Amino acid sequence: MNKAFVAGIIGLIIGILLTNFSNIYKDKIDSAKTNSSHEMTSHNTLSIDTNLPIPEVSIEAFADKMDGYNIHIITPNYIFTPEKVNQEPNKGEGHAHIYVNDVKVARVYSEWFHLSSSKLQEGENKVKVTLNANDHSEWTINDNHIEDEIVIIK
Repeated sequence: MNKAFVAGIIGLIIGILLTNFSNIYKDKIDSAKTNSSHEMTSHNTLSIDTNLPIPEVSIEAFADKMDGYNIHIITPNYIFTPEKVNQEPNKGEGHAHIYVNDVKVARVYSEWFHLSSSKLQEGENKVKVTLNANDHSEWTINDNHIEDEIVIIK
C-alpha cells in the first residue's frame, strides 16, 4: 500500500475519534463553564416598590498611596446589614457586590472597600458595584439593576 494512503486513513480515523470525543464531552464542558460564570456574576433579582424610597448607588475611586484604590460606595435610601446576610430580603437593605471587568471580587458590607491593584489588569478596568439583598439577589427598579460603574486605569 502507498504510505500516503495509509497516513491519510490513519489521520481520518484520528479525526473521527477526536470529533466523537469532543461531542461526548462538549455538553459537560459547556455546562461547567455556564454554571461557573453564572455563579460568579449572576444573581436573582428583586424589584423595589416605586412607592418606597428608592435606593441609589454611586461610586468613587481614590488612589491609595500604598496599593490600589479605596472605593467609596454612596447609598442614599439603602442600609448595609451584614448581620442579616443569607437571611430573607428586606426592602432597602442588604450589602453590595463589587466586580472588576465583570468578575465578582467581593461582597461589601459598608461604604468603603479597598481594591487591591492585584485585582486590576494593566490599562482600563471596569469597576461595578451592585446593591444586593440579604439573600444576594440584585435589587432592581423598573427592571434596571441598581448599580454604578466607573473605569479605573492601572
